[in-house]
Amino acid sequence: FPSHDNRWRGFGILLAKPNIGKTNLLLSIGRGIVEFNADTVFVFFTLEMPSQEILYRALCQTTGLDYKRLRKGDDGPLLERGEDRLQFTRQHREQFENGLASLRKIGERMHLVEREDLGENFAESFEAKVRSFMVAKKATRAFVAVDHLAKIPSDSTESIARDDDRVNALLRAQRSLGEECCVVAISEARKTDFATPSMESAKGSSEISYSPDFMLSLKNESDGVEDEDPRRLVVDILKGRAGMSREKIVLSYSWKEQKLEEEVEGSSLSPDKKPKGAKG
Repeated sequence: FPSHDNRWRGFGILLAKPNIGKTNLLLSIGRGIVEFNADTVFVFFTLEMPSQEILYRALCQTTGLDYKRLRKGDDGPLLERGEDRLQFTRQHREQFENGLASLRKIGERMHLVEREDLGENFAESFEAKVRSFMVAKKATRAFVAVDHLAKIPSDSTESIARDDDRVNALLRAQRSLGEECCVVAISEARKTDFATPSMESAKGSSEISYSPDFMLSLKNESDGVEDEDPRRLVVDILKGRAGMSREKIVLSYSWKEQKLEEEVEGSSLSPDKKPKGAKG
């Protein structure tokens, strides 16, 4: 998956059913972007879960350790307790230390923002957080993830109007920040379309389908076996402006390690066919 590519542009929506790996996908993309692009920052608005949980997932991705093992720091016999009070075997302690060092190298250009960190005016606070972090890190580009759309506050009383408010707030913020800033928000698909999400699967307002520069869907193709690990997931580019390639990207997703990797055989994209992102 071209997470190393700095051509992500505009405002986009990632559409899928719950608990399939949307959060981890955006986390993986953001990490890859800042790892390979020194002029870019990654800002993750985690409006649904605490930032500590996102850090655990990022650490799983860089260490390759089982999620439960990392959370509990307990992996069986031959345990050694470190200064961090976690217990690992020597092999897993080495994995942990190496992964932590890898995350720290890019951690200064990753910023996690919780709902409590934002002011009363979401749109203004959102833009200010991104802009100030870019300035602080002397960055010219930003990849911004929002988890997720339904958690953005709105004063409207009707569900469709609330969706309009949320989408338009993000769209205005992205346009104000400029085309070198990409904003991707997670949205949930309609329950009836969990298996094969399409543009029409977006819950609520038509703004969710029409306003974004690009729309991605994520579905599980592991023969209906939900607890299979790793799972076979497919990213389908449903919509893309400014010449964005309409491709399907096949991923192997290990929930235990919170890690997604592109399946190379028969599914990888040639260099000239990788999604270029949508320009605002």
